[in-house]
Amino acid sequence: VKVQAQTLSFKEGRHISPLTMMRETIAKEGWRALYRGLPSPLISSMGENMILFGSYGFGVRMLHGDKDNVPLYKQFLSGGFSGGVVSFLMTPTELIKCRMQTTNENVRHYRNSWQCLVETVKTEGVKGLFRGQVSTMFREIPGNAAWFAGYELGIYLLTPTGKSKKHIHPVGLAAAGALGGMCYWFFPFPFDVVKSKIQTCT
Repeated sequence: VKVQAQTLSFKEGRHISPLTMMRETIAKEGWRALYRGLPSPLISSMGENMILFGSYGFGVRMLHGDKDNVPLYKQFLSGGFSGGVVSFLMTPTELIKCRMQTTNENVRHYRNSWQCLVETVKTEGVKGLFRGQVSTMFREIPGNAAWFAGYELGIYLLTPTGKSKKHIHPVGLAAAGALGGMCYWFFPFPFDVVKSKIQTCT
């Protein structure tokens, strides 16, 4: 629904709410349409998280030397660094996903993610998979900086006085993760809109 809303023309999207868009999609194409483009992020998610957390840990070690008592600003910088690194994997993944999910009538549509990948490489070359790289970096760098910093801030605020992270209730850990997720999307969302439009040529 997010990609559909971002890639509709101004005339098409002016009076369509996300809820209406969801209802219309289900009515026309069924529930399965809500999962269009799923293989691309599903397959890449393992590599994405491996690179994201690996590069974040590397950044922390480079800036601080160990994982204990890391200042929030260094966690913020390390998160930004990890976002920059992972953006090179995210761009092709997001491009396939967005092209599969858009309903804009002015762009080409594909049967499945594999056809989208093959046709993109055939018509635009391998570099075509990296269309929108700059806007993806502009989303991922501040987004992941805010995500890690927001999560660590939540952990800091919820850790009982004189105790460590392991004493936080699971609900508290979930709340810290939710704070991180909110921070991720709040700051760089405009770049996500630009990215979707660039990648779908809308």
